Amino acid sequence: MPVLSTDVSPPGGLSDHSLIVCQLNIGALNQHDTVIQYRRSWRSFDLDAFRADVVSSELIELPPTDDVDELFAVYHSTLSTLLDRHAPFRRRSISARRSEPWFDGECRAAKRLTRKLERAYRRRRDSATARTAWQHQFQEQRRLFRRKAEDYWRSTIAECRYDSRKLWCKLGLLLHKSEQQRPIHTAADLASHFVAKVDQVRARTANADPPTVVRRLSEKLSDFQPVTVEEIRKLVTKAPSKHCQLDPIPVWLLKQVVDQLAPVLTVMCNTSLTTGKLPSAEKHALVTARLKKPTLDLTDLNSYRPISNLSFTSKLVERCVAARFVAHCEQNRLFLLIDAIIPRRRRSSLFTVTLSKRSTEGSSRRSSYWTSARRLIPWTIPVS
Repeated sequence: MPVLSTDVSPPGGLSDHSLIVCQLNIGALNQHDTVIQYRRSWRSFDLDAFRADVVSSELIELPPTDDVDELFAVYHSTLSTLLDRHAPFRRRSISARRSEPWFDGECRAAKRLTRKLERAYRRRRDSATARTAWQHQFQEQRRLFRRKAEDYWRSTIAECRYDSRKLWCKLGLLLHKSEQQRPIHTAADLASHFVAKVDQVRARTANADPPTVVRRLSEKLSDFQPVTVEEIRKLVTKAPSKHCQLDPIPVWLLKQVVDQLAPVLTVMCNTSLTTGKLPSAEKHALVTARLKKPTLDLTDLNSYRPISNLSFTSKLVERCVAARFVAHCEQNRLFLLIDAIIPRRRRSSLFTVTLSKRSTEGSSRRSSYWTSARRLIPWTIPVS
């Protein structure tokens, strides 16, 4: 830190009673970076007006029912246009510092009031009333922050008392452990690494013996039962509220207008099932790499696993196909081995049986799907 000037008073000597005045070149410390982001203005969003525009849109009044590609395209374009109209993107400068988990709307309002009273005092420094009001509000803010922090961490630790892993994660946030910097891995590096891993698996299993499949007589799954509006409404309502950037509107907003869009989604799923086709746009995924464990080396590409985020409409079609496939297997007792090992009266947990079928050229319409049929079966292990 450079010293610009130094002055000793009184001049002539330096003693314990001397007044030393120095001028230092201290620059402003930028502790928090400011990030420019574009976010939607949800505060001015009018749900009733958005719902009314959805009802009067071309998607509801004149939906294309023959071409599955056009049907999905109109669905995405219409909802995206309406969302841009009612909740447009705004440019915002956001501080990159981490906010405390207990900092809620009440704390934000108290902090805003404290700053308002402080600005009033700065304008009138000779006013004792303004100074007293500011100091009183500042003390109230400190007591509020302390109470919020104590209540939050007390309840959080109490909730995690039976889960040690979750408890230590919460304690790490409480102790403000230094976050490790993420290494710089380009998308090309990650893609080439994952492709190489798949190629290695295929090379090692190229000379493996084919699996032994015991064929059993059963009815063929030649047709899918049509999807109903009530089924689509239940699937949308029970779905998690997380969404992907490929979705035209967030899932939580879709749940708010599910009564208006359920007939359209039903037509989309039925058209896809009858034609045996899923649009190419619904086969896209946003792939992100995440650490398998927090203790692994961040610089090693083997420490990451790919996470694919799909659009909600593609997952909705997949759930419809999986429900019909599982019903067919249960009706024809294709899960007979599992039913024999685990009695129905002793089932309470869940496990997943994943089946996939690869489509080939010249196959039937039903085999054109890459479908993962998941059967959730409860089971328990008796304890002696």
